Amino acid sequence: MAFRALLFVTLLLGSQVCANAGPTFEQHLQKTGNSKFQQLLKSLGVTIGDSKITGTMLVPSDKAIADFAKKMGLTEKELLARPALVDQLLAYHFMPQYAINSTANIPAHGTTKSTKGISGDASYIWRVYRDPKSDKAWVQDTQGNNVTLGKPAMVNKMAIIPVDSLLMSGAYFPNIEDALKYYPQWKAAYEFYRKHGGGINLSGGSSFFVPNNEAFKKSQQAIAALNAQQAADTLKYHVATPAVSFPQPNAKSNELATQLAGKMLKLEYTPSTLPQPWSRKGKEAVQLVAVVPESGSKAKLDIYNIFVGKNILHGVDGLLTPAATAASATSTAKRAAPAPASGRRMLLARALLQNWVGTNYPSFNEATMGYYQGYPTIFRQQDIKSALRAAQDGSADNWGAGWDPYMAPQSGCFNCGMFGY
Repeated sequence: MAFRALLFVTLLLGSQVCANAGPTFEQHLQKTGNSKFQQLLKSLGVTIGDSKITGTMLVPSDKAIADFAKKMGLTEKELLARPALVDQLLAYHFMPQYAINSTANIPAHGTTKSTKGISGDASYIWRVYRDPKSDKAWVQDTQGNNVTLGKPAMVNKMAIIPVDSLLMSGAYFPNIEDALKYYPQWKAAYEFYRKHGGGINLSGGSSFFVPNNEAFKKSQQAIAALNAQQAADTLKYHVATPAVSFPQPNAKSNELATQLAGKMLKLEYTPSTLPQPWSRKGKEAVQLVAVVPESGSKAKLDIYNIFVGKNILHGVDGLLTPAATAASATSTAKRAAPAPASGRRMLLARALLQNWVGTNYPSFNEATMGYYQGYPTIFRQQDIKSALRAAQDGSADNWGAGWDPYMAPQSGCFNCGMFGY
């Protein structure tokens, strides 16, 4: 009897050794030569190890990461020194709760139909395709780039797929015009910048507070009365140094020097709370931000942390007016009455957004690149750690999949049904 018990323990220990014999996530990256991706994870203190996380991680090559940094005008050291950017980048390369363990499991519709996937940055999705003839598989990112998928490798429940270029979400862009064009709510700002932005210097890293369409609409008479120099100065007043990302822990207010000589902007911070990302368990603190100009009404941020090279763009709901042009109608225009809600299913965050900036949401359509996004980054920084936790315990809320019915399982989505849809 004792011998049989000893044999059972020996077999049990042997099976555990075999079960743990495979490489950890980090060991796999080391084996495949993905040292730069490891550095990105390490810079945020992310360790996956041999945890039983279910998901798909797209792992760019070292060359792809170096090329991305160069395209953004950053050294690799400068990239690692921007944790908010690294967080958004990593989150968009992870799909929680579904492992693409073989490209053969991707529906083969060619270019006619994609299979969607909610990324770890839930504002931006993947569109995944496979060609039935060549069996080639690729992901189309939210900026319309096609990234070819390599052969998946499984580490526990995680599918690791090599890619030779980075996916570009709507949270980071190599140049200012691409960023302004991407968001339909910035159409007026894009046109204004193209006409009057020649004197803006974005080489050193600045904060650019971008008024939405409604802000331009309510000040259109005053804008029409500006001469070319005044229009250029108005734009310069929206660009300040340094490049600031949010949240700013423990900050109550601070001032920024604008590119309009001698003119300042003040930032005000208001604490609030939101449900924890990807979870129904409790709430977390968030920071609401308002920009106070020298004259006129303050403008509230409604889009946060859009990285453009060394610069960071933030959307605001009003034009900013320096003291010298206090008589301008841009400083005295009344805020427009809230427009009817678009009718889309509201993210958990939108109730707070309504109270903060009103209900003037952008209108999306099939022709808009951002059509399949939930809403751009608002209030909180996207968090790869939260997405990994959700992938491990299967928890997610409407913040992660709130734009149903477009992401309902029957529409072709890898991981929507995993979250109760």
